[in-house]
Amino acid sequence: MNPWRAPKRLRALNWLAENDVRFVNLALAGAYNKLLDLAVERRLILIAAVGNDGPEVEALCPS
Repeated sequence: MNPWRAPKRLRALNWLAENDVRFVNLALAGAYNKLLDLAVERRLILIAAVGNDGPEVEALCPS
């Protein structure tokens, strides 16, 4: 994840939680990210898709 994007994503997730939004659709790929843990702690329900590289690719987070 680009470290410059993390603060914006954190602010967005906090805003969603504070405004009683519960379902969040994300398109993410990459290594494990603690930002997802924070979203779950804030009681957001995450719907996430990852990758289009086929069944032979190594598993990516959040799968």
